[in-house]
This record gives sequence, C-alpha cells and structure tokens, in this order.
Amino acid sequence: KAALAAITPVPDFYNVQKGIPEYIKSADWKLRINGLVRQPQELTLDAIRALTSVERVITLECVENRIGGPLIGNARWKGVALAPLLESAGLDPRAHHAAFYGSDRFSTGHLLERITSDDVMLAYEMNGAPLTASHGFPLRLLVPGKFGMKQTKWLTRIELLDRHYVGYWEERGWSDACERAIHARFDAPEDIALLKGRSFLLIGYALGGRSGVKGVEVSIGVRGNPGAWQAADLFSNPSTEAWAFWRYAWAPSPGMY
Repeated sequence: KAALAAITPVPDFYNVQKGIPEYIKSADWKLRINGLVRQPQELTLDAIRALTSVERVITLECVENRIGGPLIGNARWKGVALAPLLESAGLDPRAHHAAFYGSDRFSTGHLLERITSDDVMLAYEMNGAPLTASHGFPLRLLVPGKFGMKQTKWLTRIELLDRHYVGYWEERGWSDACERAIHARFDAPEDIALLKGRSFLLIGYALGGRSGVKGVEVSIGVRGNPGAWQAADLFSNPSTEAWAFWRYAWAPSPGMY
C-alpha cells in the first residue's frame, strides 16, 4: 500500500493524465511566461536548473481518489519557486489569474494570489532523479493543498490574465478551487481481519489541507457502539504538505470491534 512508505517510489506513484503529451527533447523545450507581463520570458531547462533550487516533500492526490484508494503518493521534489519567475517577468497590475498549459493540451487556472505563495514550485526532479515522461518531464507545477488536477504536468506556458480561466477538467464539472479534502485512513489491520494475540498496533495515515495534521484520534466501537475518542501517536509528520503516519497501541478483550 502506498501509505506504508514515507516516500513513494517513482514506479509506484500514481499517474493520471488527459492524453498523450507531445514528446519534447530537453534541448528543444522552453517555458514561456507571457500575457499580462512587461517582459515576456522564454526559459530553457538549463536556465531554470541554474536558478536557486528548492526541495520539498509533497503528497499528491487525484481528485477521483476514494478513501483508502491508490491514487495518492508522496515524493521528494526539487525545482524552483514559482513566485520569483513571475516577478522577473514584471507582473502587470491588472493580472489576477494565471493559466498553465501542458504539452498534452491540458490547461488549468489559478488565482495569482495563491500561486505566488512561498510553497508553490515548478519541479524538474522527483526522488532525486529527473522527472520521468509519465510524471511531467521536463517540468511540472506543484501547488500544495490542491488535488492533482490543478498541478499541470509537461508544462510549456504560463499566461497571466485579468480574467478567470476555466481549465480542461473544470469545464467538465470538476471543482475549480479543488482544495484537497482532509481525511485519514487505516492501513493495519485490514477490514474484516481476524486478530490473534494480546496487543496490536493500529496504523494509518492522515492528510490535512494547507495547515497539515495536528493530531489524530481513534474510536473503537464494540458491536456497533462507538467508543470514546483516543489520541493516536504521530510518528512521522514531516511537514504540512505531506501525509502524517499515526499509530495506536490497542490491548482489547476478546470480542467483535
């Protein structure tokens, strides 16, 4: 299960995409920043890599993921902060939205206020290696706290706008804000498990919004009657941007729980 590893290996990291992206050699690729800017930019991958880099551990989740589902993963990303790139282009005071375009003809929009926060980045590495073709090579957008559909892969252009931009999935009825839901789940024991012994560890993960996870509580019911909430132990909680692992030591009497 994905949550049993603090960092999800790249081959196990979920992948959802609109279509097949246009293949682009890194030597031919450029990121364009245009629209309502005073100095439109065209940046090569080498130029972006030469900028001051940032690294973050960020959990991504698909908007279609169910509780306990597989469309979630946690990786160590390396890239550059987005805000300085936009500032270097000279933002027009009229700009309040930005549209992001990928080479698979996917696009999405963001409020300028949100994407100029310190936690938003453009990533070119995942778990210590260049992005793979399926995970957005050569560059992808990362906006912590939002579902994956708002985080463009195979990024080719950022357009600054004075109007709201409706993207590919948003046109089809998905959330425009797309803020990630707060949730928690059990990874062990599994549902309908027959346990033998005197003591057990209940284990799982919790995922918060932009404020992260401050605590997890567990309620153990007996024959359908809910029990009191008990504080679990957070044994891995690296940042507000990543999932937190919790455990609860349980010494039950025999019975159905």
